[in-house]
Amino acid sequence: MAVSFYPQYNGYFEGKMGSLLNRLKSSLNTKLIFSIGIVLIITTSFLGFTAIQLQRKQLSDQINNQGIFVSEVIQRSMWKAMLQCKIPAIQRTVDEIAKHHEIYRITLYSSSGEVFASSQPKDIGKKADKLDKSCIACHGDHRNPPSLPYKLTRIFSLNDKDQYLGVVAPIYNEPSCYKCHDSQITVLGILDVIFSLEKVKKGLKQFQQKIIGYGIITFAIISCLVYLLLRYLVSKPVKALAEATQKIGEGDYDYQVLVKSQDELGMLSLSFNKMVKDLKKSKDKISRWNQDLEKKINEATSQCEIANRELREANFSCEIANRSLKKYDNLRSRYVRIVAHELRAPLSNIASSLDILLKGYLGEITNQQTDMIKIAKKNASSLLDLINDLLNIGRAEQGEIEKKMREVFLEDIIKEAVDFVSSKAAEKNLSLQVDIFPSSPLKVNVDKKSIGHLLTNLIDNAVKYTPEGGTITVKVEEQGDEFLVNIIDTGIGIPEKDLPNVFDEFYRAGNAYNIDREGTGLGLSLAKKIVEIHGGEIGVTSKEGKGTTFYFSLKRL
Repeated sequence: MAVSFYPQYNGYFEGKMGSLLNRLKSSLNTKLIFSIGIVLIITTSFLGFTAIQLQRKQLSDQINNQGIFVSEVIQRSMWKAMLQCKIPAIQRTVDEIAKHHEIYRITLYSSSGEVFASSQPKDIGKKADKLDKSCIACHGDHRNPPSLPYKLTRIFSLNDKDQYLGVVAPIYNEPSCYKCHDSQITVLGILDVIFSLEKVKKGLKQFQQKIIGYGIITFAIISCLVYLLLRYLVSKPVKALAEATQKIGEGDYDYQVLVKSQDELGMLSLSFNKMVKDLKKSKDKISRWNQDLEKKINEATSQCEIANRELREANFSCEIANRSLKKYDNLRSRYVRIVAHELRAPLSNIASSLDILLKGYLGEITNQQTDMIKIAKKNASSLLDLINDLLNIGRAEQGEIEKKMREVFLEDIIKEAVDFVSSKAAEKNLSLQVDIFPSSPLKVNVDKKSIGHLLTNLIDNAVKYTPEGGTITVKVEEQGDEFLVNIIDTGIGIPEKDLPNVFDEFYRAGNAYNIDREGTGLGLSLAKKIVEIHGGEIGVTSKEGKGTTFYFSLKRL
């Protein structure tokens, strides 16, 4: 097990190596040298491979020519001996020539294909095989051409490792022999000389080693030159631009890059310097704008402070006025309630006295007196309704409605309101219906008195503005966690232009004056206040001449 005696230094060197590798990865020189190095490696490898192939071919041609030359020398040295069939002399010549270290084997075949001389005695007397390389070299595979070429060469391997060159050369008689022997050219024998290519292989290997060595040296020299050129032509200008960028990032807008050339990097440096000048101008302009803006902001801030002081003073004055107004409003509301309450009792007595007179309890009255009493009673009833509305509005403004909210059943309030106006509906022969769709009890948390007044007022209005023989329907529906109460009539309707204002105080639709001129104009305004106090919403839909629907919602329990 390996033990490190200085673990603190291991971490230090590992950190240094990591930092160095990161710098090399991010270095432009490294990337350029790496890219050019790949190109150089590919180029030198291709050139080296081409040179080796050319050298291989040159050596192959050289050894081929040398083999042919040696075979010619052997032919001339034993030609006469073959004409005279001096086999021992031929064998001695073969043995002598075979001593040459580059010759692997010499074999002489007779015209019948029998080995009669060989550098390897064991082959003498053997018959040539048609599949033998020497036979195939001359005749091809199982073919016998009519004439043989002068010389044939072949390169082959005997043991799948070492290569050899074989030269097959036919030995002919000569024309001077035709007169004595044969009138035609005949083959005296076949010479097969095999040369070892070991020397060629070693030479080629040495050449390959030289090529590789020269390639490495060339690559190293070119790489150094390229590095120096890149460092001078590319790296230094780029590094200068990077330093300039850092300086400008730190706020030094007077920094300029030194331009040393007119090439692309020089043009880039000029453009960079121009950009810095423009940037400085823009910065100065922005600085002036900031100063002007800061000045305007300070002025605006001063004006705002003055306005705020004035606004605070105005708010203080408004608070004083609001308190005074609220006090006045409370006094007004209290005064109205006191006056309304004090007027209610006398008006009730007047109405009762007028009823006694109309019924004749105090004696008979004339028809003219009856008409006058009816007019007085009607006006007294209108005044009494106005006083009741004022009192209810006062109750709403003083918060008495919220204090008297209790859990009640909505259907009971509806029944009481319907019963109250049923006599008026009967006088006009109106159909008064109640449709309650929810099957469960309609339990709500409301002020029973104010909701009863609301329903009575809406149903009474429906009765008032519905012609004889019409229909009035009170319908209750469930909508989520609310009950929606609808009062639907078939009366004269409300003009579309009057619909947005029907809930305003003392506002009455134009066609209402044709039927009832004594209305107070406070009933619908009071209805809206009552519904909103209970957290609901109230609305109206109507079509003139067709009827009107008032609806309001209440939270269910």
